Amino acid sequence: MVVSISVFVFGNQGGTSIKTENIGEFLNSMYVIADKYQGKFEGIAVCAPGKIDTKKKIIHFGGALPFLDGLNLEKTLGNKYHVPVGAENDGKVAALCEQWLGELHEVNTAAVLTLGNGVGGGILIDNRVLHGRNFQADELSWIQLKCWLTRYECLYR
Repeated sequence: MVVSISVFVFGNQGGTSIKTENIGEFLNSMYVIADKYQGKFEGIAVCAPGKIDTKKKIIHFGGALPFLDGLNLEKTLGNKYHVPVGAENDGKVAALCEQWLGELHEVNTAAVLTLGNGVGGGILIDNRVLHGRNFQADELSWIQLKCWLTRYECLYR
């Protein structure tokens, strides 16, 4: 039996919220959710900000959640629940979702830009996500913009 569990890191889904203050609280929150459904899922998929090594399932830098830097999802989730783990950058997942169900449906090559706590996105070429040599293709969150106006003027002008 496959059960899909959706958890929004910055939100609240089904009365369960993920703590985002530090790695301990974050993992404990994930464990509470997985424990609740243990035996009812056949794998775990995680999308998160930052540079994600999709082969080794390791988050580097963590983007808006810097405490995720170095987190090995295979060891922390896969070994604990004895299921396969998938990991992908949240901007790249946004591109895949747009291709699957959104405005990019039936489009095989495209770029998606995501704006949130940082700038990111995903590039799709021939229906495949472009990761780049260091898993940073289309990651623009390292670009720093300087605004000489007040914060309010920068946001609302």
